[in-house]
Amino acid sequence: MPFARIASEWNHENQSLPDDVAQKLSRRDELATVRGISLDTQFSKVDPSRYGPSSLKESEVERIVIDMAKYPYLIFDINKSSTITFDVAQPFTVLDQYEECAASGNTPAFEAGIKITVDAKVHVDLKYGVAAQGTLVPPEMTEFGLFADFDATLNGSLSADALASINLNPGTIKVFEVALSGLDFPGIMTLGPIFQINAEAIVALTGNANMSVDLAYSVTGAQLFFPPSTGTSKGTFAPSNTSLQLSVAPKVNMQGGIEAHIIPTFLFRINALDAEANINLDLDAYAVSDLDLKESPSSSFLGCTSVTTGLTVNAGADASFYDLFNDSTSVRLYSKAFDLFKASVSHGQDNLLEIAASVQRIFPLLLQRSQNLQLLALVE
Repeated sequence: MPFARIASEWNHENQSLPDDVAQKLSRRDELATVRGISLDTQFSKVDPSRYGPSSLKESEVERIVIDMAKYPYLIFDINKSSTITFDVAQPFTVLDQYEECAASGNTPAFEAGIKITVDAKVHVDLKYGVAAQGTLVPPEMTEFGLFADFDATLNGSLSADALASINLNPGTIKVFEVALSGLDFPGIMTLGPIFQINAEAIVALTGNANMSVDLAYSVTGAQLFFPPSTGTSKGTFAPSNTSLQLSVAPKVNMQGGIEAHIIPTFLFRINALDAEANINLDLDAYAVSDLDLKESPSSSFLGCTSVTTGLTVNAGADASFYDLFNDSTSVRLYSKAFDLFKASVSHGQDNLLEIAASVQRIFPLLLQRSQNLQLLALVE
């Protein structure tokens, strides 16, 4: 514990001392009194008007001038930065809801349900650290910066099966979490990173539909500086091979869509002096399908369908941290949506309408040229 506050003191019940210590402390006319003390790190209980300010500086450094853009690895103790490599490969069920609905009036009995599954494969190389300056008395951070350098690959596949009419929005669902090795500066600050995989699904659909789509991206040389005043965040974000399969039932009026997200998240939990905050870095990979299909009077199957995928990389905080950032502070590293599939459909057969797009070669090339890929299909 390099810094502590004397919380209390008293005449200790054990007044004995080793002989060599007693000889150094005892006076000729009286014996030395043994005092007991208790220590803590509750610096907010110290009155600065009575005792004056106590400075907090980096070990062995007389004065800190923080410039995170020039010195991205400046932290309290350079030996306490952390480099982490880890892999996650696991299937998850985001939603699985099924109901049998009894007949009512003119409405016959029917079945309704939705099942959304995710097969996530994530690889991450991460290095992170902090730089800070402030005072212990009063407890205050006057400068703070978090940096994270990372490379990552996401190879996820998402499958959605919808049956009959359904409308669901359960919000964010945490499907995976693991604590990573953190940084600890006793009495001053702890920084505990957590890796999560969160999922979201919004379903508003009439009719039966099945969708399977790959959500695959690579992240290279990404750098996050938070708050944004401490440096410029950047990185290279690129989609990988992508495939899509979509099928819907024939001769059924169908409107609505399915929206699903796979969100790998780094959560940095900060406890500094008497303040706490969480900084989150979200890599939100998503797919959205929109369906508007109707049976015409001539028994043709008419309508439009589209599938959009995208990636958004954001960082933000959930609380105020002194006067340095608050819950509205954010950093956007990347955001782009891709029109993976668009189709106008005219279909008169009784079997399932099946639309399959395999764009494993041309899709990445088009995206690198900042173009949207649009597939227009007419199914007879």
